Amino acid sequence: MNAFVLRFPDHAHADLALAPGATGLGRDPDQERGLRVAPLGEPALIELVVDQRGVWMNVMPDTWGVHVNGRPIRKLAMLHAGDSLHVEGREMVLAREPSPQPTGGSTRPRGCDVTPVLRGQGGALHGQAVPVVDADNGNTTLVGATVDMQDADVRVSSLDPMVPLQVNGTTVTTAWLRIGDQLVLPNGQRFLFEGPELRGDAGETVVRAPVQKTTSEADAPQRMRVPWLLIAAVAIAIALLALFWFGA
Repeated sequence: MNAFVLRFPDHAHADLALAPGATGLGRDPDQERGLRVAPLGEPALIELVVDQRGVWMNVMPDTWGVHVNGRPIRKLAMLHAGDSLHVEGREMVLAREPSPQPTGGSTRPRGCDVTPVLRGQGGALHGQAVPVVDADNGNTTLVGATVDMQDADVRVSSLDPMVPLQVNGTTVTTAWLRIGDQLVLPNGQRFLFEGPELRGDAGETVVRAPVQKTTSEADAPQRMRVPWLLIAAVAIAIALLALFWFGA
């Protein structure tokens, strides 16, 4: 499932699938649920917009107490799968199913020697990059989890099956990571999986060098006209002065 859904972990609200476009969420008369899709004409507290870039959250004017992963949001935020949203005291998790187990035989593209990292999101490791491959033992051990790379694929596993992890908002004991996935450890530390696409069968990303702006043929004469116009204006002024001075 590649679609995004909202899950409500603190009550029995059914998962809400987010269709492409805008979905407004407003107050629900049922106080046990707290939020619902805002009917047409009713004000919304927040608006979730799904497009080709991902999911964006717009906070409507006069709405307060909106947080994403504990950070207050006043107006706009880009969301990632696995983010925890708090609105009106209610928690929602933006979820997406983790990537399926890769097929065998995948290899890294030639010349790809960049190691992906887990980028800390909040907490003590906020902003820090943790490589997924340790130089000594070949894998990385986190709090309650281990991460290892197998050719072009990266797998995260819980050290204790009774203490699961979360990947993209879904509870798992083991999962395969893809760029952009969000991992939450048992201690609550969050990481975003960042780096280049490692699979050789992935679509190639072409980065083109900026094209140097060249002077077009139409621009050159335009710049050359300015001095001739000035010379012509000076010549006309001299001619008029001579007429007034010496007479016609």
